[in-house]
Amino acid sequence: MEEQEVQTKCPETFTSILKLADNELNWAEIHQDLEELNWLQKDTTKEDDIINGAWKVCDRWAVSVLEGEPIFKITKVNRVKMFVNEIVYNLVNNKEKLRQVCLACKKQGSELAFFKKAKTMLSAENEEDKLCALALTINNIYKDLKQTFSALFMHLDKYLTLEINKNLATFLDEQFFNQVINPVKFQLEENPQVKPLLDEYDRNYISPSSYGGYSSIGYSSYSSYSSYPKENVYLGELDDDGRRTGYGKITHFNGDTYEGYWEDDKPHGKGIYSWKDWGRYEGDFNKGAISGNGKRIYTSGNVYVGEFTNGKKQGRGELRFKNGDVYEGEFDDEDFHGKGRYTWKSGDVFEGTFKRDKREGRGTLTLSTGEVIEGEWKDGVMCQQENTQS
Repeated sequence: MEEQEVQTKCPETFTSILKLADNELNWAEIHQDLEELNWLQKDTTKEDDIINGAWKVCDRWAVSVLEGEPIFKITKVNRVKMFVNEIVYNLVNNKEKLRQVCLACKKQGSELAFFKKAKTMLSAENEEDKLCALALTINNIYKDLKQTFSALFMHLDKYLTLEINKNLATFLDEQFFNQVINPVKFQLEENPQVKPLLDEYDRNYISPSSYGGYSSIGYSSYSSYSSYPKENVYLGELDDDGRRTGYGKITHFNGDTYEGYWEDDKPHGKGIYSWKDWGRYEGDFNKGAISGNGKRIYTSGNVYVGEFTNGKKQGRGELRFKNGDVYEGEFDDEDFHGKGRYTWKSGDVFEGTFKRDKREGRGTLTLSTGEVIEGEWKDGVMCQQENTQS
């Protein structure tokens, strides 16, 4: 029942989950996660609940990994990650609500069930070798959890710094150190495998502002939304050299936006590009170009799903026209080119070969009346009819 409801309410997310799943899926847990996230439906009256839900979803996943029975990590689905990002991003201009959300995040981050569970597990382990191995395992899970939170709530980072004088990752590091590591630090510090871990947290704990030296993930947020309206605004992850790398969102001064993965300062991987004039692309990027598989919604209302190369329809795909016509088949440099099938809104269907958007070569035209015409086409016009059936 839960699986069917997930498929009905979030069909695209359902498909992504099936593709990403490594093990048997617990649809009750997935159902609960999506319910916490309001089924990925935007609702300004539920923004606080959705943000709180995101904390719960990630926390629940981390605890399940800690217990050795990991549930599906719903934030692996790009659509889910982008949904939470957009919910948070939409709060940027509401200063009072933003402050409340920051304070709520501080509370959520200090009360994670993962911290409590990890502390209990470490305090119950008496054998030194097992304790050290467990500490390293817990630390690895924590790093994954921290990175997940940082990616989901990256738009809050500069505002959290204003409210609590530290960014989210530093705050979580302090909580993890104080609640989980520090109580068993004396037992761990003699082990050479664990000492580097302790040294890192010691540096971070003693000097919380030294976060940049602790992690290779940085955050760039140009706060001048109104002061410099002709500047591009980027909020997201950076590498040590200040290049956009990881996950982030850029708003261009012309109104276009891109949100998704970056590499070497260019969109690379999964992402969403939205044009100010309403057009939208969701799918693969390669070194800054739309390349791979994706979905493009054009300002005309036409929708293409399929393969792209350097921003152009190339390979196999399906183009649905606003008027109801549909072409399925091969493309080359934006044109119908190769084998394909064109279906008119009227019900007429042509199957055959195309050359630069025109029927070319052998093909079959099936009329809505049931009549079938086979023949040869040249430059879009039938030049030889071989037979007619009815």
